[in-house]
Amino acid sequence: MEDDKIRGLFAGFQPDLGSDREFISKLDSRLEALEMVKHYLAGEKRRSRKAAAIAAAVGFVVGFLCALALPSLSGIVDGWRLALPGSVSMEMLTEYFQAIAWTLIIAISSIFALNAFELSSYLLKAKERH
Repeated sequence: MEDDKIRGLFAGFQPDLGSDREFISKLDSRLEALEMVKHYLAGEKRRSRKAAAIAAAVGFVVGFLCALALPSLSGIVDGWRLALPGSVSMEMLTEYFQAIAWTLIIAISSIFALNAFELSSYLLKAKERH
């Protein structure tokens, strides 16, 4: 009885199968679209790697230059401390100067590296369009 009900449900179902050429044509177009996506993603990966290398180099150079300026800044802060004796804020600044300076160097280098990544990504994408 159950079997007859199921057969009755599917008795009127006659799907349109279409031609083999139409199926192959649709399959080819989908494969071409897939290849285009794979090519686009490979280009994006290549641009991203170049931009990351540029950003790392910029961050390193900026950090190195800031570190070179650290002894001069230390001398300036020591001069301020001698010019303002008894100032609690100057005492704290000179005591924690190294930690503050390295934190600022890291922040500045990170900002420059991030901006270099964004700019190089944009320029590499614009270069490939032309």
